[in-house]
Amino acid sequence: MIKRGQAEIAAMEAPGSPTKSLAQVIDYYVQGSSVLSQRNILDGVAKQGCSALTEVTSREAAVPIEDSPIKVPYIINTGFFCEVGGRKIVILVRNFEDDKRQQEYQQVASQMARSIRLTK
Repeated sequence: MIKRGQAEIAAMEAPGSPTKSLAQVIDYYVQGSSVLSQRNILDGVAKQGCSALTEVTSREAAVPIEDSPIKVPYIINTGFFCEVGGRKIVILVRNFEDDKRQQEYQQVASQMARSIRLTK
């Protein structure tokens, strides 16, 4: 669990990566949340890096609303979904809604996604 004023950035290969489409991977990671935006990022992606790169921002309750007697805070998830050599790599940023540094966290994750390369 993250605290207010903190963020989490994680990088991983998606489960079932080679057999799943990029759209299926995105659907898996955004299930149970409200998608706020989705865009394909085509510029600045190196030839040996991601052949497809999609940014998806979603919102979810930090705890189940029905389990809390008080107003529930929300988490913003920003996922960068990269397909490279048939594999799907996910860079996921989590921070509290209205965090003043959200854009900074997203920029770091975007740079991480753009730096993904497969090595043999």
